[in-house]
Amino acid sequence: MTLNRVHNPAPPPPPKRRLKLADYLIFGIAAVFILYAIYRVNDVLVYHWDWSRVLGFVVRYDQTTDSWSPNIILRGLATTLHLAIWATLICHRDRCCYGLLPDQSKPESANYQQMLR
Repeated sequence: MTLNRVHNPAPPPPPKRRLKLADYLIFGIAAVFILYAIYRVNDVLVYHWDWSRVLGFVVRYDQTTDSWSPNIILRGLATTLHLAIWATLICHRDRCCYGLLPDQSKPESANYQQMLR
């Protein structure tokens, strides 16, 4: 018994996209903007950081408890990491739940759900 299989040739590769004048103009404008920003930061905003003062914003000495405690920078970092972890967990949960919902417009989604069960 032989099966007649239809041989579909592979689609042709997409044509290579060439850069046009508009692309070069956008790259040029972006490069000029970046170079101007570097110039402004280095030459015009001549500022030398006093790194010895930064430590006071990272930790502080609490005289009531006689110990070092986190200051505004460490608290801000902890809050940022806390929010990022919770947002990741919530998005992961929602993404998993939405991925298991049936999509009525695509019949293959029912097959995918059956495979997961």
